[in-house]
Amino acid sequence: MCAECHSTNLQKNYDPKTKTYNTTYSEIDVSCEACHGPGSKHEDWAKLPEMARSTDSNFDLVVQTSNLNSQQYVDLCAYCHSRRSSLSPLEFTNGHLMDMIIPRVLDENYFPDGQILEEDYVFGSFTHSKMFDNDIKCNDCHDVHSGKRLFDGNELCAQCHQTEVYDSYEHHFHKKEGETGNRVVLKDITYKVGEGALCVNCHMPGRYYMGNDFRNDHSLFIPRPDLTISIGVPNACNQCHENKTAQWSDEYISKWYGKKRKPHFGTTFALGREAKPEALKDLIRIAKDGLYLPIVRATAVSLLQNYSNQESSEALIWAMNESDPIIRYNAVHAFNSNDQTELLKNILPLVNDPIKSVRMEAAFKLSVLPKASIPADKQIVLNNVIDEYLEAMNYSADFAGSQLNIGILNSNLHNFEAAANHYFEALEIDSLFYPAKVNLSVVLNQLGRNDEAEKILRDIIKHHPEFHDSYYSLGLLLAEKQNYDEAIKYLTKASELIPNRARIFYNLGLLLQFQQKNNDAEQVLIKAKKLEPNNMDYNYALADHYIKTNNLSKAKVIAEEIKLKFPASEIGEQLLNYIKSKN
Repeated sequence: MCAECHSTNLQKNYDPKTKTYNTTYSEIDVSCEACHGPGSKHEDWAKLPEMARSTDSNFDLVVQTSNLNSQQYVDLCAYCHSRRSSLSPLEFTNGHLMDMIIPRVLDENYFPDGQILEEDYVFGSFTHSKMFDNDIKCNDCHDVHSGKRLFDGNELCAQCHQTEVYDSYEHHFHKKEGETGNRVVLKDITYKVGEGALCVNCHMPGRYYMGNDFRNDHSLFIPRPDLTISIGVPNACNQCHENKTAQWSDEYISKWYGKKRKPHFGTTFALGREAKPEALKDLIRIAKDGLYLPIVRATAVSLLQNYSNQESSEALIWAMNESDPIIRYNAVHAFNSNDQTELLKNILPLVNDPIKSVRMEAAFKLSVLPKASIPADKQIVLNNVIDEYLEAMNYSADFAGSQLNIGILNSNLHNFEAAANHYFEALEIDSLFYPAKVNLSVVLNQLGRNDEAEKILRDIIKHHPEFHDSYYSLGLLLAEKQNYDEAIKYLTKASELIPNRARIFYNLGLLLQFQQKNNDAEQVLIKAKKLEPNNMDYNYALADHYIKTNNLSKAKVIAEEIKLKFPASEIGEQLLNYIKSKN
């Protein structure tokens, strides 16, 4: 909510049971205490004679704002200046930022190369900048009390960068203000002579939000028209020269600075967003490379959820043990496994994580497991963290996303009626929140209300066909209702729209087999196994299909694979014995 950052000491006090607020605040605007914390001790300090005051440089303020590195300083501002999920009110403690919020990584709110697309409130863009990496802080460029820049024009950058090198024609190749030159005249805007020589126009191009609010991109990016050509992201050159092509801009960049370009994570992220197989190796490399900043590595980790294979799983398990909590959180969030043992082994230790958001996500992931599977000495800890999760979600239960999360948790715990109620609550808050509709259809199915579930899924497909999971869900539901022909139709469509999800091919293959469409079933089951070669279910399904269609030689090959891949299981040996008995 807006007031969370535009007032001081806001206590929302939302009651999800009565759907009412008892909101309080100290001041209607952002006062000193909004950043420095309660000021009573500072006031007492100020009243003392100068010689009686402590020599501590923080003036007895609750929050330390001096002698901080860039990470510590930016974290002070991040509660408001970030795209994030709030877990609690702002607390002036020694706790970590991610005890209060979950910052977004460089997801779809950004272009793949990290340039701003939707509002990011600076944190996301600045924390993957070269300036941040070199310990530049907010107050190096801004008066933190007014928000204004410390200097006008290129003087701001000249605090660190040599004027004779960087504020010269040989660097920016543009005329300065007052020099003779031609303006860039476009249909809707005219750029005056001199604007091309301003550092911010090349390295901090901006976008308008809410129609009239211009925000500069704080990633302090080097213009890359070549990335515009390869992955369709914007570039600063064509922001002014929009009547020219990216190819034109790239040719000038090559002429001025040479043809060599550093590899950029944007090319990998663009492919990773589409789950392209060729991106996987580089995503893992970026995730593990300490030369990249944490938010970039965490973004690579988050994109691994688009890949359901052993390589991505192993990389996520590795990332769960990294030192930076934004990496650990996104590793837990991205990790999915149907293997109970694997979940317990890798996720259970993280319910003791010192960072609230990490341990909450771990508890959320483990909520799918039967209570009896949790070791007795861990059950109390796990229950306590689940309570923490619920408290955090109830803090923002006036948002559809939090109601969705509470619904999922209840569904995981088999509290289906409660889950349905929370999904209905989410839709009451936002009738167009389609994730809640999809989940509601699933839980209605679990409650035996299949006609209602089908109606919801058909409504999603009609009004939001881009929500691809709805085709898959409807296909499964129709199969359950024994409407097999239409089920095959929707599962086939889902497999086309989500071609990298092996489970869809697995379900479709079993249904085609049931309908005795054996050739089609074989091809689809092969596809599932190819996508996840180390999944026991998919290997077994294909072997079983070959046995049922009396293709024992192919069944033997798969059975031998199963025996080799899963030596702890008896299934491979059992299949081979059965095949041998039939020969």
